[in-house]
Amino acid sequence: MTSSSRPASAPPSTAPAGGFVDAFGRRCYRITDAQLLPTFFMNVASPSDLWLFLASNGALTAGRMDAEQALFPYQTVDKIYDSAGLTGPCTIIRLPGTPEDILWEPFAGHTPQVHTVTRNLYKSIEGDCVWFEEINHALQLAFRYGWTAAEEHGLLRQCELENLGPQPVTPPSARRPAQSPAPGN
Repeated sequence: MTSSSRPASAPPSTAPAGGFVDAFGRRCYRITDAQLLPTFFMNVASPSDLWLFLASNGALTAGRMDAEQALFPYQTVDKIYDSAGLTGPCTIIRLPGTPEDILWEPFAGHTPQVHTVTRNLYKSIEGDCVWFEEINHALQLAFRYGWTAAEEHGLLRQCELENLGPQPVTPPSARRPAQSPAPGN
């Protein structure tokens, strides 16, 4: 992302807004505070026979050629909306906390009740990629994932995790276990 489109770590606003930004190496239309809008439907354009339809809540359906070749259930829009958390990606991030590790599940339905988050959506002006972004204000982290189609690889999902704060975040797997004294000491 360029600095002009870098998310602020300020708390969410009270109204969604939209505008063009340079992000993810391309020109995109961004909707900030998308979580404040009713769920809406989007598509990702493909240079091949792949198709992908997404709901703004993360639910999706996708496939090749026609509905009979669906990778995820091909359903009516209302059923796709209702499939958020059941169809599509799931990411769980575990962070060190006190006294227990903190779990953050970006884009899950329950996340806004646990964390103060802002959700932004980006769609390239060519229509060939869509990015979802969730900013966790307390943790000062942004998680992003994007969908695009590639003829030789199929549907691609890319993910990013960005530290928006001044301090490094140490993942639990990088913590060193306590050293035990050598026997006889």
